[in-house]
Amino acid sequence: MDIKNRPIIGILDDEEDVLKTFHKILAAKDYQVITYHDAQTALAGIANSNLNCMLCDLKMPRMDGLQFLAEAKKLKATLPIIVLTGHASINTAVFAMQWGAFDYLRKPCTVDKLYQVIERALESVNEPAQK
Repeated sequence: MDIKNRPIIGILDDEEDVLKTFHKILAAKDYQVITYHDAQTALAGIANSNLNCMLCDLKMPRMDGLQFLAEAKKLKATLPIIVLTGHASINTAVFAMQWGAFDYLRKPCTVDKLYQVIERALESVNEPAQK
């Protein structure tokens, strides 16, 4: 696939090992991958790049995933953001979906499940607006 046509996936997580793992998994599927260690840098990335989808950890210092989600949606409302967490609860899942998350996945999730959700997210952006 031509690099210009490869979807660009952003990954936000404060843990370096998690970023490396997700980068490796997504690059193997031929996605372009941009990693972010903190929410402020990721917000700047959303504002200044052509991200097609974003993966976001829930528990992070300074700005958690829900706060990030709200700020990211102000910058680019159409960007599908998939919230990932090892600390899943019904309340946070409901809040994430209400605040505009495309999906909410518990870590660890299977690689196949991750690919499926990302593909659905990318398709949702590429679908023509229906009225």
